[in-house]
Amino acid sequence: MSFLDRSPVSIAITDFLNVTTKITKILTSYLLTNHFPTEAPGFLTEFEAFSHVLRGLNLFIDSEDISAHRFNESSTLFIAVEVYQARLQGVCTQLDSIRDWVAANKPAESSQEAHGELQWPFEKDEGQGILEDLRGVMVVFKFAMGVKNWFVVARS
Repeated sequence: MSFLDRSPVSIAITDFLNVTTKITKILTSYLLTNHFPTEAPGFLTEFEAFSHVLRGLNLFIDSEDISAHRFNESSTLFIAVEVYQARLQGVCTQLDSIRDWVAANKPAESSQEAHGELQWPFEKDEGQGILEDLRGVMVVFKFAMGVKNWFVVARS
């Protein structure tokens, strides 16, 4: 399927996956420095799971089985992507300080000679809110992928 043939929701999910991948890369490099708070590994785990769901959702949306049932801009799925993408962009912006710090403190140097301290960019409640929202959006995405089975049953 060419880029021009893709639905708006498929394009939005691809953009969403790109932001999620960037967040996952930042968190992965951060964990290599051994200068991270206890919340960081949980963030990475949640974002890796979210990336997996997004990849599956993208395949589902682009599949031939669902092509007659495209999700448009008024669908719950599209709205969930639009609303949470803004939140993810904010998370990514907050994590930019970590990316910059990691770049200045390569893993070999960071064990004892870190160049300044790095604050985790999220307060405890804020971090929990981000993860709760992430889990909620994953539920919407998994539900949307379940719609495929409804179409198969309806055709039978």
